[in-house]
Formats: sequence, structure tokens, C-alpha cells
Amino acid sequence: MTISQSTSYKQAEMFSDGPAGNSYTNASQRNTHQKTTSSLPQMYDDFWDEIMSGRIAEKIKVASRGRSATSSQDVYNLLKPIFEKENDVEQMIGIYLTRKNEIIAIEQISKGSLSGASVYPREIIKTMLHKKAAAMVISHNHPSGDPAPSAEDNNITKHIVFALHCIGAQMLDHVIVGDNGKYYSFADQGILVQMKTDAQKAFSF
Repeated sequence: MTISQSTSYKQAEMFSDGPAGNSYTNASQRNTHQKTTSSLPQMYDDFWDEIMSGRIAEKIKVASRGRSATSSQDVYNLLKPIFEKENDVEQMIGIYLTRKNEIIAIEQISKGSLSGASVYPREIIKTMLHKKAAAMVISHNHPSGDPAPSAEDNNITKHIVFALHCIGAQMLDHVIVGDNGKYYSFADQGILVQMKTDAQKAFSF
């Protein structure tokens, strides 16, 4: 479940169910199925240990390089396991992208209560320039599980949009991650478009 309909991001330069299973026909197949099913709890335990140890987060960061993130759903699926390691702590993560929306890096921007004092647009700009990124997506979690944005979330997003505009870079989205598949996307809601328009007006001479 999402708060908004996920839409694909434009490139920065342009600004299952499977088929029904067949019945098992012999005892050998039934035994194989039972064995696989009984091993699922251990598989889940092992996977959870991977998440909590931080190994999954590191694997995601490495495996994502050069791949594309094209929608808010992609961002949620990508970052939810990373946030899960410390889901009781608010943290912000940046996804740095090429002009073709290929991932350059995924890095933590801040940790703890997010505010204008803890998220520095100038540090984000330094990182963008260092990585030669053309665009980025920011995302943070709400430990409460409710992804609805606060006034501070809106202010931080606007400040970063304006800062990136100054260096000709794009903010493609700000995704707030909640619980139970819920997230909020500033791009899907149309808020980011208005912020970019405001930035263009503010810096037009």
C-alpha cells in the first residue's frame, strides 16, 4: 500500500503472482514440498540476521551501482531493508544518480531527529560535485510508521531543491518510508514540481 501512485522519474538530462501450481503427483514430490516449506522459518531468520547485522545494507549499496532507480516504488524497495536495521531511529539517505538515473552511490546524509540544523544542503552539494552526480533522490524513514510529511520535511525538501538548482542538478524525489508497505513521495504528489518551479523563479534574473 502506498499513499500515492508511483510514477516513473524522467531522466535528469530531460528534466506475482506466478501461474497456478499443478498438483503433486507422487509421494516424492510431496516430500520435497514439505521439506522446502518447513525450512522457510529458518530462511527468514537467517535473512533477518543479515538485515540486522548491516550486511544486507552493504550488499544493496554495492549491487545497486550502475543500476537504475526510476520510481518511488523502486526507492522504497531499495531502501526499506537499509532503514530496517535501525527502524527506531530517523535517518536520511541520499541516492546519487547519473543523467540516465543510474545509481552512483547510496549514502547516509544524517541520523537522528531530522531538522534544518542536521541536514546541510551545502554538504549535499559537495557530495554531488565530488561524485559528479546529475541528480539525486533523498529518502528518510518515520519510526512511527506513518509516512505523512511534517512541516519540517517540506522545508528540508525545499531547501535541497533550491540548493541543487544552483548547481544545475535535479532533485527527482523525496520518499518518506513508513511501515507495512506505506510510503510518501513528493514527486508522485506533484509537490516537487511546484518546488522546482519556485526555484526557477527565485533564481531567474
